[in-house]
Amino acid sequence: MPAATTYKYIDSDGSIQTADMTPEMIEAENAHRVFLSTDPAFINVQKQRRTELLKKCDWTQGVDVPDAIKNPYQTYRTALRDLSTHSNWPLLEDDDWPTEPEV
Repeated sequence: MPAATTYKYIDSDGSIQTADMTPEMIEAENAHRVFLSTDPAFINVQKQRRTELLKKCDWTQGVDVPDAIKNPYQTYRTALRDLSTHSNWPLLEDDDWPTEPEV
């Protein structure tokens, strides 16, 4: 996903303003994205988030859990495990993360 070319800031009167990024700002943003995409610490944070989401729903896979709960969570858990193959990995946006089922 390409970096944004605008940014938001809070003006002195407290209002939110939007401004265009300078070429230097865009270059710095792109360099930062390249750095993060290969940074072991950042990748580890993403993996830890995924692990926590998996742990949170471990209970859904018990033998006594009804299929109406188990099956949607199996799909969700598979999507979490497959995140490392996502085209944006590890620079995932909130929309890239799978949505937890509502059961």
